[in-house]
Amino acid sequence: ESVARNVAVPVGVLKTLASDDHLPVRYAIAENSGTPEALRKKVLEVLAKEGGPVMRSRVAANPSTPQDLRDLLLAELVSEVDRRALVRETGHPRAGRDDIAEIAHAFAAVDENAVRKNVAANPATPAAVLERLSKDAREDVRVSVAENPGTPLALLEALARDKERDVRKAVTRSPSVPVSLQMALAKDTSKIVRLSIAGNTTTPIRVREVLARDKDADVRSAVASDGSMPMGILSPLATDAEAKVRVAVAGNPSIAVNLLEELATDLDERVRGSAASNSRTPDALLATMVNDSEDSVWRAATANTATPSNVRASQLPEPWIEDRSNVVQALKTPATAAALRAQLLKDLCAGLKPSYARAFGLLLDDCPMPVLTKCAKSSLWLERCAVAQHASTQAKVVAG
Repeated sequence: ESVARNVAVPVGVLKTLASDDHLPVRYAIAENSGTPEALRKKVLEVLAKEGGPVMRSRVAANPSTPQDLRDLLLAELVSEVDRRALVRETGHPRAGRDDIAEIAHAFAAVDENAVRKNVAANPATPAAVLERLSKDAREDVRVSVAENPGTPLALLEALARDKERDVRKAVTRSPSVPVSLQMALAKDTSKIVRLSIAGNTTTPIRVREVLARDKDADVRSAVASDGSMPMGILSPLATDAEAKVRVAVAGNPSIAVNLLEELATDLDERVRGSAASNSRTPDALLATMVNDSEDSVWRAATANTATPSNVRASQLPEPWIEDRSNVVQALKTPATAAALRAQLLKDLCAGLKPSYARAFGLLLDDCPMPVLTKCAKSSLWLERCAVAQHASTQAKVVAG
């Protein structure tokens, strides 16, 4: 089968493999881009006659299969699935004993659900067949019908009222769904369906306006994070009562600068952190945010590539946790200890932001008491731990 798929295999070898007893080998030839069209068509026609329902469903789905043959195969496949269903109902008046035995033997090893799903998903499936499958007992078959670009509008409207949430959600992904149906789905009782509509970049503006007023914050957040959203919709969301919605607005890649300036001073640190990470945030604003009182905010501003290099350079970079052993080793090495100690103490006295590297400076025996006192209230637990372990701190506690 691997040989049959290889585009470098000579045509003569492919012709030989076209007679292979193993049908998947022949189908591999049909899928090989190096196979001549005449040979491909011949292989598909033979597979349509000799293959079982699953193989014939694959042939029907192959774009190289002639249209008349595809239509015939699709009709036959649905008919065969219907007949197999009769096998289970041995008392059915239309199924005689001989018929049941014949059908059971022919379809004993066939996955009928896979066949119906293939037929339901095929754009070439006739409308009459899709209508039958849209009422299939299997949810996944109805989902395939809903996602099929060839499904008629009337069937999409019926599937949009399906009792199963995932079927209605599938309708939102259909490239054929009209605005009127999208509007109806935007008011669906299921949050999952409404989220799917909100996350679809092709959803019209008037539908998004409805979703921007959705009762669920997750739906409003999905609207707020869409980079194609007009400012007229984003502006009200920037003052949403739910922080997660404002976080989404602050992180929107197309947000207006005036909205970013408002969100950069939000009371919730998550919102400020989202604004600090946005590449549209002005330099002057980022230069202010690197001094934010919350770690998550100033770290986000420092990490933002839009932050001026001179501003980023003024912040002590945080080493990777696994590199802390290198700092310890440098402090123990005479050739590097003096310079590193001096740098750590300088950074501490300069009042730079908390970091893992600074925590090592707090452990130095000559660390000034004012610095220890100040860092005892550090937002980084590692710095507070270092202060607690310092000999001067312990002596002061004992003396007190």
